[in-house]
Amino acid sequence: MSNQVAIDAFSPPEMAKRMEDLGIKKAGLDFWSMFTLAALAGAFIGLG
Repeated sequence: MSNQVAIDAFSPPEMAKRMEDLGIKKAGLDFWSMFTLAALAGAFIGLG
């Protein structure tokens, strides 16, 4: 078993592009998927 930890390092422009792509993907979610994510986020904050 390997004890190596892999960490991907991205430059700021690469990270910005990845977050932009993720935002576009989330914006295209259907209502119930977005509602579920919102409820889970609220529960996480509430337990925080």
